[in-house]
Amino acid sequence: MVEEAGKKIPDEGQESADIYAPQKKKDASPPSPRKVILIVDDKGSIRNIIKHDLEQAGYNTLEAADGLTAIEKALKEKVDLILLDVMMPKVDGLTVCKRLRQEERTKTMPIVLCTAKGQKEDIVSAMKVGADDYIIKPFTKATLLAKLEKFLGPNKMVEGNVPPSEDKPPTPSKPSPE
Repeated sequence: MVEEAGKKIPDEGQESADIYAPQKKKDASPPSPRKVILIVDDKGSIRNIIKHDLEQAGYNTLEAADGLTAIEKALKEKVDLILLDVMMPKVDGLTVCKRLRQEERTKTMPIVLCTAKGQKEDIVSAMKVGADDYIIKPFTKATLLAKLEKFLGPNKMVEGNVPPSEDKPPTPSKPSPE
């Protein structure tokens, strides 16, 4: 190719469209969607501390101050994991957990119960109603993040976390091994 007075002239046999066609940049893979944690605790100060820690760690958060609101949000919003206090007014965390396990949309959603009650029978009760894990208050930010990462590792998206109003793209089928 020859340059003549600031213009590029194609070599013999090279189309001019090839020279002036815009170069495609390699697209970076789109960023992973931020995981959404539903924080359920009747104490606003505790919710605020947890919310601050989770948002600093790159999570999005939703909040509920009681069990009824937690059930409503878990069924309507996009939620990847629920951090659920056990002792709350209206409906306690064990009842919320049990109810969510009965719903198609939330039956496999990770639920981590958190409470000041750390007796063996409390933990057993939590597991019996379907909790995936249990964290005892007070806990450190590092402990909390380790529990969450157990379920929401950097490349894991939880099945069933798309709100009912959104359409899910079809899942490609894998050829069966022969």
